[in-house]
Amino acid sequence: MVTAIGVDSDLLKRGPLDQFIGDMGLAVLSSTVDLLSKYDEALDPVLRKYRIRRDERMVNLYSLKRNYSKAVARQVVRDFLRNMMTEISEVTFCYSVFPTRKIPFTWIYTQDPKRNKISIVDFVKMIQAGYALFVAHYHKVVYGGEAAVMLDNFDFPITRAWQELNLREDLGVYMKGDLCNPRISLADLLLDLVECDIWRLDFANATSTLRNLCPGVRIAPPKCLIDIDIMRPLARTQTDTSSRLAHPIIFLVKEGLPGEGEMIESSPLMYAARNMACELGGCTKIFEPGPSDQRLIGKGTDYFVYKGPVGKGVIKGLRTSGHDVTEWNQHELLSKYSLRK
Repeated sequence: MVTAIGVDSDLLKRGPLDQFIGDMGLAVLSSTVDLLSKYDEALDPVLRKYRIRRDERMVNLYSLKRNYSKAVARQVVRDFLRNMMTEISEVTFCYSVFPTRKIPFTWIYTQDPKRNKISIVDFVKMIQAGYALFVAHYHKVVYGGEAAVMLDNFDFPITRAWQELNLREDLGVYMKGDLCNPRISLADLLLDLVECDIWRLDFANATSTLRNLCPGVRIAPPKCLIDIDIMRPLARTQTDTSSRLAHPIIFLVKEGLPGEGEMIESSPLMYAARNMACELGGCTKIFEPGPSDQRLIGKGTDYFVYKGPVGKGVIKGLRTSGHDVTEWNQHELLSKYSLRK
């Protein structure tokens, strides 16, 4: 594995009625070859300490808070990240705040005849969905980083940042990347702790917060991204990340039952699929029959996991259409990749 960065982003809100908001994101650089095994070595003793049973290779603050107190969840993440500091080479933190009196509004969809004028506050809220992309663009194109980029999949209109970053060869996009890629997971967890500890987005606060959270790690000077032209949506067309998706994709095929998709998302089958994706360097998705998901299928690389006759029929139809896919039943996936034996 070459040196690579994992990137994540969030919207920081502070004050009564969220009177202060700003975008923030960070990139975690690591050169560790087998980062997944180091991740396991760092996480397992922490989970044993707090008597938490492990279902997935990646730990997630949201799921921890759903099952344990907020204090316990945050301490688990802090202890884990402390164990991982030796595997992190550098952290780059970016944020965006705009002086609303000087820049009260801006334009979006500027390449569309029906461009929109929106307040700068609404612009800050809007770009959060694609802010990890802007952090990656800064690190790769502006900052001059040579590391490969591992980016969580995002749903955001086309921007100059994407047009320029997409010219690079070493860009990978991962669906649910924080749950199936250790570098993106580290960025996600560290940013969660930054959100807990930082009280305002500026150079001094960002620097002190990161130094406290990452002792011994090189902290790049925090950067305020204010080039609106890089971040503004150019058109209403959504960014097409399909050619950059990491493979193999482990597709879970539904049986067509009511509410099935939501149930699968938090099922042992999905946990096992994400564990498989971690080991193989790919990602996961619930397969939705139709052209949209069919165009995501790689050439002979992806796995389709079925539960019953309907799913098996979907796979047969894909093969008839010329797709070269590997077929597994759910028992194969669970037996190989479930952490609960």
